[in-house]
Amino acid sequence: MPLIAMNREMGSLGKDVALGLEEALGMKIRHHEIIDHLASRVRMRGDG
Repeated sequence: MPLIAMNREMGSLGKDVALGLEEALGMKIRHHEIIDHLASRVRMRGDG
């Protein structure tokens, strides 16, 4: 599953860019809760 991570810090226009990408690429915006869940599923543990 392709993933594009966007920063929505004030002044970054991340929300506007994300909405534009959503429309242009036909993708749906997912919020950080879903991204956190996916990241924890693929996280690899080190030996350490």
